[in-house]
Amino acid sequence: MHGIERRLFQIFVVRHFTAGSGSLTAAALDGTAPSTSALNDATTLDRYWQLTETGDLTASLTFSYLQADVDGTEANYRLIRTSAGSPPIRFPNGCPGSPCVDAAANTIFANPVTSFNNFWTAGEPLAPTAANVSVSGRVFAEGGGLRNAIVTITDTSGAVRSIRTNSFGYYSFAEVAAGRDYVVSVTSKGYTFQPRVVTVNDNIADLDFTALR
Repeated sequence: MHGIERRLFQIFVVRHFTAGSGSLTAAALDGTAPSTSALNDATTLDRYWQLTETGDLTASLTFSYLQADVDGTEANYRLIRTSAGSPPIRFPNGCPGSPCVDAAANTIFANPVTSFNNFWTAGEPLAPTAANVSVSGRVFAEGGGLRNAIVTITDTSGAVRSIRTNSFGYYSFAEVAAGRDYVVSVTSKGYTFQPRVVTVNDNIADLDFTALR
């Protein structure tokens, strides 16, 4: 299995490793996952998992929890990844695909996962606010800004907006509703980019993308 050491704790399961080598450790912990700003204890799972990776792995993960751990409305839950000192990242549900919080089965599924460290949990999304903010950044390829790349921002209801980068690779979305989750992706002929999932609470000025190849 690619030379992988697996140490599994309690109600955490590695569905399967798909690439890489190294080790992955997991600990299931009681309470609300550490985050800056703090997660809402009344709407967040009272259980979280701390993962620690060595090496470079790709895997499918399933977390199982008890009904007694549920706070708030479980049907609205989505996967949340946090780290102490950093804003939480909420992932829109993709059931029956990934990521998926299955309220009937009390499970959280994610695939493929390539970055494991820090904390994993689930909870309700932030309530939308009336405020609008901006999301901007730069697209890079071959060491410089990439012009005419198409940047797309999609909210959890499926509404899509797209713009092109300028001659220096910069883009900017104005009038973005705060307090929501978005998927931001980039397309450009001859290049591949990793989409980003972001929770927008304030103006974001450095959401940059670099071509994978």
